[in-house]
Amino acid sequence: MKNKIDIIVPVKNSAKTIPRLLDSLQKQTFKGSFKVYMAIAESSDNSLEVIKSYFDKVKFNIIIIDNPHGFIPHGLNLLLKSSSSDLIIRVDAHSYVDTDYLQKIYECVGSNPKSFVSGKLITVPFNNSLISKGICEAQSSFFGSGPGSEFRYSKKKHIYEVSSSAFCGMKREDLNKIGFYDESFIGSEDDELNFRASKKGIKILVNPDTKVYYHSRENFYDFFIQYFYYGYHKYGFKKKYGKLLSKKIYVPAIFSILTTLMLASIFNLFSQLFLITILLLYSVISYGVTKKIKLIPATSIALLLMHYAYGMGYNVAIIRNLFKK
Repeated sequence: MKNKIDIIVPVKNSAKTIPRLLDSLQKQTFKGSFKVYMAIAESSDNSLEVIKSYFDKVKFNIIIIDNPHGFIPHGLNLLLKSSSSDLIIRVDAHSYVDTDYLQKIYECVGSNPKSFVSGKLITVPFNNSLISKGICEAQSSFFGSGPGSEFRYSKKKHIYEVSSSAFCGMKREDLNKIGFYDESFIGSEDDELNFRASKKGIKILVNPDTKVYYHSRENFYDFFIQYFYYGYHKYGFKKKYGKLLSKKIYVPAIFSILTTLMLASIFNLFSQLFLITILLLYSVISYGVTKKIKLIPATSIALLLMHYAYGMGYNVAIIRNLFKK
């Protein structure tokens, strides 16, 4: 493996966060060379202008590719086809990395044949608002993300294997064997790619010695939409492989149905008791998650939205698929 890395980054409406990513890449201690390839989707902000302003500020080359489809997996595939290095590291425009991230991922992939390797994912608030901090607390917890998301909350100090992770370093030869991103899995493209990789004997590893930091959503609406589509596109596993990636989705799916029914009959005493119980339960759990009194309301709402939206997205996908038939 040559001492070169291509970093691929899908970009859409990332003007507020892309500077932190590029600044973190500028500070890398990687002993080789690297290029940054960015697929720019149509944005409502000045993401492209912000990126261009960095052309003369950084030590690495930034290559811009147009992403007319607008979706992440489409952009990633365009970037994979445009890049050429033996090692690819996929990061996000809403993320930034430790100064040793490239070096640690390079070394770990090199010493672990047939592996995809990421650092530990640390969710950080988009801003200093209580809402953003509450969303961050929810995403970083076991109760929020559930089993199968160890890369978010595991306390392990050594390199460990997971079923899926985000922002991995991947050898091009492995990607050529298993294929690039499935463009029908919008929002679940990493999970689906990791699933295919695992089937080919490629291990998905997390190196907690280095970290990637991911900005949570800024408000509850964006957070709800994010998790709705996470759930919605999980049904794609059922269609493609005849089974779910994880049965854990049944829990939020059932929760979403029950909660919707109770909301629809809000004037019924039983419905009111059910909803009050849920609110109290989530409040108690939120205290265990955050340990910060002032963040309990926002964390409670974030956890509720997280589970409800995820389950609703999956249920909507099922209903839509039934009507298609």
